Amino acid sequence: AKIGCPGLPSEKRQQVWQTWKRGDSISVIALTVGLPACSISSTLLTFGWIYQAPQRRRDIAISFAESEEISRGLAYGAS
Repeated sequence: AKIGCPGLPSEKRQQVWQTWKRGDSISVIALTVGLPACSISSTLLTFGWIYQAPQRRRDIAISFAESEEISRGLAYGAS
């Protein structure tokens, strides 16, 4: 079992930030999102209560499958 408040899925996190920017309190946000207030405050506190845009992968980033292929090739001794 996990102790403390779990992290939020991306869509819930965006909803938290939108309601926070609107000026709602943590308790109102918790009711709106349907999660405990500790999850809300830990999400906001992580970034110093300042909104952070969602992170995106670059278009040139390699995929997980490509990364695995490279890793296996290196383990095999390929360059």
